[in-house]
This record gives sequence, structure tokens and C-alpha cells, in this order.
Amino acid sequence: MTDFQGGLESANEYLNRTVSIPTSTTIDPTTGTVTTTEQSFTMRELICSLLAGNGLKLPNVQICLKANLGRLLNNAGVNWQGALADLETKLREAEQALEEFTAHTDIENVLNRMNAAVAEFAAVANMINFCGTPVIPRAIPNVLGDMFGSFTGEGKRLLDNLGSMADSDIGGCIDSSGNFNPIFNGGILKDIQDNLSNLANLPQSTLDNFKNQLDAFKNDMQNLMEFENNFGNGSTETGPGGKGGSTFATTDRVNTGVGVGIDPENMTFATTHGIANSLKANYDNLKAYEVDGQGNNIFFYLLEPELIAKLEADSNPITDVNALIPVYDYCGRIIGYTNNLVQGNTQTSAGSALTQYPSQPGIAGLSTTGQIVHNSPSATTNLAGTTGSTTSGGASGGITLGALSVTTANASTSPSLGYNPTTGTFTYTPPDLSQYTTTANLAPVALSGDYYALSNRPSTSVPTLVSAFTNDAGYIDKTSLSVTKNSASGLGNLTYNNSTGEFEYTPPDLSSFLTSETIDLATLKSVVASSTDFADFQTNIAAL
Repeated sequence: MTDFQGGLESANEYLNRTVSIPTSTTIDPTTGTVTTTEQSFTMRELICSLLAGNGLKLPNVQICLKANLGRLLNNAGVNWQGALADLETKLREAEQALEEFTAHTDIENVLNRMNAAVAEFAAVANMINFCGTPVIPRAIPNVLGDMFGSFTGEGKRLLDNLGSMADSDIGGCIDSSGNFNPIFNGGILKDIQDNLSNLANLPQSTLDNFKNQLDAFKNDMQNLMEFENNFGNGSTETGPGGKGGSTFATTDRVNTGVGVGIDPENMTFATTHGIANSLKANYDNLKAYEVDGQGNNIFFYLLEPELIAKLEADSNPITDVNALIPVYDYCGRIIGYTNNLVQGNTQTSAGSALTQYPSQPGIAGLSTTGQIVHNSPSATTNLAGTTGSTTSGGASGGITLGALSVTTANASTSPSLGYNPTTGTFTYTPPDLSQYTTTANLAPVALSGDYYALSNRPSTSVPTLVSAFTNDAGYIDKTSLSVTKNSASGLGNLTYNNSTGEFEYTPPDLSSFLTSETIDLATLKSVVASSTDFADFQTNIAAL
């Protein structure tokens, strides 16, 4: 169902949806005439109001939630180690999503989206009833309602899912003592708040339910911000029939070289206008330059010949007749004019109607591969000082020293140092030394070195006889050993069997050795007398 059931006569009908907000009203009781007036503010008055932090509806709910969520994690006396470690991680992820949402609703980011919306609406209006398949726009109030759902209802609903508060408590939601303030009357934080002193003893199914709800909050927040930053895709009805378009090139020609990416289904009208203007300007400047030695310029490799023909065509603007209506400032001075068409010609595209986007992989395969060709028309800038985007696009940048923090958990027998890359928080768990004594308690022993300086010594009875000891397995006594003697053999041998404890002795065989020799005294004297030295004596004796 379209917002404009009878179609659009002109761009004026698309843009002409105004809302008048009178600042004061008077009624003539005699005639019943109602008179309304407006209050004008100078730019300097607006600046003064902003400098005073006055006039904007402040983000009290977001800041209350973030302050108390941070204190729940760091100052509520909960030991987030062990079974609660995963729950702590999910709470910190929710805290990060809350910070991103607070940045998303900052006045500068809101105005950036408004500026992008104005550019988109102007681009849509410029294309009313022109293309072969005319654009079917959505009414501007409906688009604005979608792109600012953070303020018109959806944002508050998601925040209440995390933790709702009574209106009367929001003004004083941050405890001056720095402690967690248990003010939640609904949502996930209310459930955790009610079980704060007994979290570690809750059933695992309850803890898992908490974690699932926190995951859902984080994802819903990221989806909301992504939807609002990509509002340009919702400025028209969905599909090729919604954005319209004209077909010039044949759709059955398949490019087999390196091609140029475009995603018409996810491209805004403002982006399309920028691409078209840039394409025309660059073509006029670069078309004369050959790039391949075959007479082709760079556009031969980028564009189909039908689109090149359109770029070659001379512009032939048709002058409309307009009445200029002056616009006055609050002092009655003319500050500009608006055009009111008096006479003109309705122009339409020469291309044929578009029934569907090309079925070639270069377009049809984008959703399958997850390839992103065009950036969103607006992005959220992080308030924490990072240089990247905090939307779900995932761009990242450097961090400041203030983006890091350190928390100390309760002592544990398993000390550790952890880091949460989502929040930039280092968590130190010191060792639990309560089971160890201190050096003061060891002083008497340390100074004297005397065992008897110890208190509570155990009573012991030391045996004085070996017979008092009981032999244990694997040990031997005198009866455990034995000796076996074998017959003489060879050079003899001595062996030991460590399984039986037996020594086995084999004596040497000496039967071949000389056992005795008889030499009479006269012979000995004769040998001695005839020997010239001891060596000669030995030789003579051996010869006997």
C-alpha cells in the first residue's frame, strides 16, 4: 500500500506537507476570530540556549541506565568471577550498546541524519514522474517517523527492556555516594537487582536467561541504529518498482571482464545524484585520453555503450517560467526567494520501464555474498573520543587514554588479569593468600633455628632398636641372600640374580698350571755362577 494512492502530480505535492505550530493564540469574543502569532528567535539566541545546556530534552534515561549499570559491575560488591564471569561479559556488552545508543541520540548525530534526510527528500523530488518506471516515494512524515524511532517510541521500549524506572526516580537516579542505586522497577536489571546478594547461587538456567535477554537488548539496539542510519532505503517503496528507473542497455549482455560495483536496491537517491553528477563531470574531463593503445578511454572499460551515448549527448535544458515569492526574516528584510512554477514543460526519461533488476551475478549475487557496495547515508560518531563509527558497520579507530579502565575483583586461588575489548576494561584478580601464614608468625623459628621453638609440636616416639622396624616390600635382610658354588671352569666368574638374591661363584680351572718343581742345591749354585745378570739367570732357570 503506497502513501500516495492517487499518484503524484508533481514534486510540489510530494514536498508540500507542512505543520504549523503557533506560539500564541487570541480569540475575539465578539466575532470568534482566531489569531495566531509566531515567536522568532535570532541565531544568537539559539546559541545562548545551547551554551547553557537549555532547551534540549536531555538524555536522562540513557545516562541513568549507564551510570547504574556501571556501578552494578564495579561497586555493588559482586564477585563476577567463576559462574558469573559470562554474565559480567554480557552486562558489559549491554553497557557498550547503551553508550553507542547515547552517542546515536546526540544532537550532532541527530542533525547529521536530518541533513542527510533533507538531501534525500530533495533528490527524490527531483525525480518525480521522470523515469520510465516512476519513483513511488513514501510520505516524508512517515519516513521521518521511521528514522527517528529512537525518540518516538522504539528507543524507550528497548531501554525499558534493559531497566525501567519510575518517572519520579529519574531526576535523582545517580546516588551521590558512588554506589549502585537499586531503583529499577522492571526489565533485566530489575531481575538482577532483586537477586544481587544471591547471584552466584542461582540456577544456571536463570543465569542463561539473563544472558539471553542482555544479548537480545544489544542486538535490538544495534539493529535500531543501523535501521535509522540507513533510512534512505526507506524513502521509497521497496523493490525496483518503488525506486523506479529506466532501461537503456540490453540486459542480456554479460560483462566478462572486471566490472564496476553498484547496488541499486540499497542505494539512496542522494547517493545516485552524487554519482551521476560526478560521472558526467569526469567523463567531460577525461574522455579524450586514450588508455590502452587501441583508441579507448577509461569509460570504455567502465560503462555500457548506451550509457556512454547518454554522456555524449549535449545537455538541452528547458527554461521554466517561475514567479519568485520573497522570504522575509524576523525584521521584515528579504533573505531569499522561493520558486512558484507558472509555466513549464514536463520532461520524462527516454528509457524503457524497469520491471526488475538485472539477474546477472554482479547485482543478483550481492545479497548471497554479503558484499556491501554503498555506505549508509549517515553514521553515528562515538562520544567516547574514538575515531571510528560505533554503529554496527564495525569501523574502528584509535582510543584515548581515558577509554581504558581497571577494576580489581575479589581475591581468588586462581589469580588472573583479564581484558574486555568491548569496554576497554582490565580486570585484575589478586591471589588469595589467606591459607598462608605471615613472616611474623615464623619469627621465633626463623631467629633460633630450633625445632623445639615451634609450638603445637606433634608427639613422636623414635625407635632405638633396629628390631623395632618392620621390613617392607622390596627391602632385604641377611636371610634374603644365598651363595652357590659351581665346579671350576675357565677363568672363573661371579654373578648375582637380583630376583632371587643368589650369588653364583664359578672358580677358575687351574689344572693346566704347574703346581711344584724340584731343583737341588748344586744345580742352583751352578746356574747362579754361570749367569751374567738377572735376566740371564731367569733364562737359565727356565731352561732347566
